[in-house]
Amino acid sequence: MVVYQASPVDYEATIRRARELGIKVRLGGGRKTKGGESPDAQIVLNLKRISSKILISRSGKIIIYYPSRPNLKKCLQILKQCYVSESGELDLRCEGPMDPLDRAFEFTIRVNWLGQGITYVEAKTHLFQWFDPATGEYIFRLPNQENRALHPRNGCIYQDCCPVKIIAIDKDDKDGNRIVTAEKVVWKGIQELKRIAREHPRLKMEEKK
Repeated sequence: MVVYQASPVDYEATIRRARELGIKVRLGGGRKTKGGESPDAQIVLNLKRISSKILISRSGKIIIYYPSRPNLKKCLQILKQCYVSESGELDLRCEGPMDPLDRAFEFTIRVNWLGQGITYVEAKTHLFQWFDPATGEYIFRLPNQENRALHPRNGCIYQDCCPVKIIAIDKDDKDGNRIVTAEKVVWKGIQELKRIAREHPRLKMEEKK
């Protein structure tokens, strides 16, 4: 199972488009009304051919049940074909704590780490560095989802790459209640690392006087 968030859905248009594509659609979910009827809080797309199912809520929350990574890719292709958002933009984002389609990060998970009943999670990737002689700046890039380093542009000179790790462990309060989950902390760290690489990819070194 994986959870995504998209722009709010145009409910009727999405149902209509899915049926036009020959997808079996049913409605359900949510609390029952006083009269006992379901408020039809979710659009359920049954994709029996690939043993998968897509649940779309009115808020744009999407849950996908799938048996394999290739099937998840097919689910997303189908979703993009039939999903109609109110704004006209899909703006699909994985809600974590791991993105099954992002191969740029290698995960290590240790349950009952050091026999303490907590989980250790490590996400590892590489940061690539190029030099742009036209501007005198260094350009930093993370690999894409297929774990490929994309060259910034012609003329840039490859410099180096270095491993980057994001590590977290669970934390409990004094009463033994879990207050920090390692998977969620690592997921937030990945999003912040991507944001920094996206918004601040260039660096010009100051010359020493």
